[in-house]
Amino acid sequence: STAKTPSSQQTSYIIGNVLAFIGPIGLCFINVMLRSLIQSARVPVTICLAFIEGLGSVFLVPIMFALVTPKWRLKYDVALYLTGQGSVWVLAAFWLSLSFVHEKAIVVEM
Repeated sequence: STAKTPSSQQTSYIIGNVLAFIGPIGLCFINVMLRSLIQSARVPVTICLAFIEGLGSVFLVPIMFALVTPKWRLKYDVALYLTGQGSVWVLAAFWLSLSFVHEKAIVVEM
């Protein structure tokens, strides 16, 4: 195995912190956009969810390959855990989207 140099460790640390900062801001933006689509355009929840999840993949996959080429050698149990986590995420996003339809609050537009 190859050891990482201190500069590559520092670069990874900086990239990780920048992405950790940008991620929640992006999630807030996506949630507001999702809610606006559901309430104002009357687009079905499943269509909005597919659009939002697809939008995340369109942005994240190029960033992933730009930063480092992934090398995946997953064991069966790890792949099963990740599949379960993804399924729970999609269900949670679906129920969150459905709650946006039924709640009484409005989206504040500036």
